[in-house]
Amino acid sequence: MKRKTFAMLNRNKKKKKSSNRRKKKKKKKKLKNNQGGGPWHIQATLRHIRHLLALDRDTITHIFREGNQVADLLASEGWDRRYYYEYSSQDLPRRHRSLVQIDRFGLPTVRGL
Repeated sequence: MKRKTFAMLNRNKKKKKSSNRRKKKKKKKKLKNNQGGGPWHIQATLRHIRHLLALDRDTITHIFREGNQVADLLASEGWDRRYYYEYSSQDLPRRHRSLVQIDRFGLPTVRGL
């Protein structure tokens, strides 16, 4: 009798696990397709982002640091500093300004070795 009860409990646990997996898959799919809300603590943020995206036909894309030399240079420079520093367009060092110009014209650059 005890063995049967134990086996039934195990079956119930497996069913719960598989149903939880299905629920998680559905949530991920809804979130990916901009239908779901995601975790409760970020739902408002997600709604705001979706609203902003619906206003324009803009897209959000990821660019690796190597693809944006100016951002790469500023990020590596910021890593070395212990305090906040902000450049104005006139105060940019020569290297930064040259990379901005190259980026503005859409010219390819080769990252230094």
